Amino acid sequence: KEAADALIQSLEDSSPRVRFLASITLGEIGDSKAVAPLLSLISENNDTDRYLRHGAVMGLVGCAVEKQIADLFGHDSNAIRLAAVLALRKLRSPMIAQFLSDSDFYIAAEAARAINDNAIDEAMPTLAKAIDRLPESGSSSYEPLVRRAINANYRLGQGAHARALVNFGLSNQDPARRAEALNRLSEWGDPDNQDKVTGIWRPIEDREAAIARNAVEGEVRRLLSDSDPGVRSEALKLIAAFEFEGYDDSLIDIVENENTDTRIRIDAIKTLVATHSERAGEGIEKARASKDPKLRSEATAQLGKLDPKQAIGVFSEVLQTGSMEERQSALASLAEIYSPEADELVLEWVVNLMENKAPNEIHLDILRAAKSRSTVEVKAKLNEYDASIDPVNSLRWYRPSLYGGNEEEGKRVFFENPSTSCTRCHVLDGKGGGEVGPDLTGIASRVDREYLLEAIVSPNVAIAKGFENVALLLANGSRLSGRVLEEDEETLTLEVTSEGDEGFDDEWDEDAFLESLEKEKEKAIPHSIVDVVAEDDPPVTLETRTIEKDEIKERKRNLSAMPDNMVQLLNEREVRDLVEFLASLK
Repeated sequence: KEAADALIQSLEDSSPRVRFLASITLGEIGDSKAVAPLLSLISENNDTDRYLRHGAVMGLVGCAVEKQIADLFGHDSNAIRLAAVLALRKLRSPMIAQFLSDSDFYIAAEAARAINDNAIDEAMPTLAKAIDRLPESGSSSYEPLVRRAINANYRLGQGAHARALVNFGLSNQDPARRAEALNRLSEWGDPDNQDKVTGIWRPIEDREAAIARNAVEGEVRRLLSDSDPGVRSEALKLIAAFEFEGYDDSLIDIVENENTDTRIRIDAIKTLVATHSERAGEGIEKARASKDPKLRSEATAQLGKLDPKQAIGVFSEVLQTGSMEERQSALASLAEIYSPEADELVLEWVVNLMENKAPNEIHLDILRAAKSRSTVEVKAKLNEYDASIDPVNSLRWYRPSLYGGNEEEGKRVFFENPSTSCTRCHVLDGKGGGEVGPDLTGIASRVDREYLLEAIVSPNVAIAKGFENVALLLANGSRLSGRVLEEDEETLTLEVTSEGDEGFDDEWDEDAFLESLEKEKEKAIPHSIVDVVAEDDPPVTLETRTIEKDEIKERKRNLSAMPDNMVQLLNEREVRDLVEFLASLK
């Protein structure tokens, strides 16, 4: 503490770094006389330098008491009020709740982040009420504040909170967030144990679904007539979740209306079946007569749930004449029906597959349906099929995933699946940031589907030009490691990242080296398939060198950044969807 006066003087030093470190050190010492000088620094900085703001905040955390910081709520300076929020967040103080009503919505949103993301439970009731006071939906503060206010009502779970979400769903706010609020109501009786905003594990105690049911019951028709498809879709899910009665006519009207959004019509069919409606069969028939293939496909699937016996005959017809989507849907439903008639139909299509009479787009679906069977006949045919596969072809088990994928679902796998993390290695149309793998923009104009599938399931069979990493032993005894930039019959151009014996054993065992590297990569799964490669400092390029091939005594190729067990992170349909998406990138 003897240093406090000198450190306070250092808050006015000409060097920003000195001011930054002095602020942090004052916080560690905890001398209350530093509070006023720290506030002066915050005011002077006025949020222009985030490092200085952080240093001053950490100073406040250590030097001031909670109430002293909370009393800054009425301060004229936005910078000081924001710093107060950040300091109270560090302290996990419930006193932060008052800042939700700050005149600056940016500060209010920061308070919402602190309360929800740091689980300051005592302040959650105030955050829940903030759903009635929001900035304009176009504001950058809108989404962080509204999503956390929705989440607070969902987590608190009382009748007043359910009604608040219903009222928000009926409001004139952003439709996507209104739909989100309604979705929380449909999950009320079986709450998610992960926080809806952060994904952090925060279990919620069981509560009665009737709380949400009672809140929404009288407003369903208003929600069904909303102009936004997302809100209407969530209204249908609420009908299904709470088995509301009296909406059959409205649901049939939705199914019949060819001008209605496909997603809503599909949800209407699902709702008719989920609520055990007497008109579910009628709705399915009308949907199957629609011009919309997606709706027909869903109707086929729902028929399997409604009347499995009748569905077998329909599935048989659909598998002969339906669209590919309908055929895939029929086979997926068939896999869940266990009867002699279902076994017979599955066997018929396994035979068609082996006799090349089945379209490529449903090969995977046939095999999945067959694997769900326990009959001797189907198992025998599957064994026969397995025996017919080329044992040395790297695609032998995955070829059924070449065709028939869903492009939109594949796009989600590429951009959103956290296990595969495709954008960690690749760039696509300027999105992503990886340099470990090639830019995939227009990839389908350069390679075929088999190449794309092989790149997913056996990434080390062929590595894209410019991304092969090798280790070379030259005739003169020197060793080089790096990335192959160009290669022809006579020369190899290498971006050298390592030279000499460092990193190489005298007895160079390629198998042991590759095995150890693969084990290191496996440790990163499922967080990211490229943690070992991408999280380390990138290798420094020493030079670019062109080497005569007759100078190369030994050449070893390092593993691709993609692991050979990539398919363990994706199911067969996700692989197929990813291939379909990549094949669309012309």
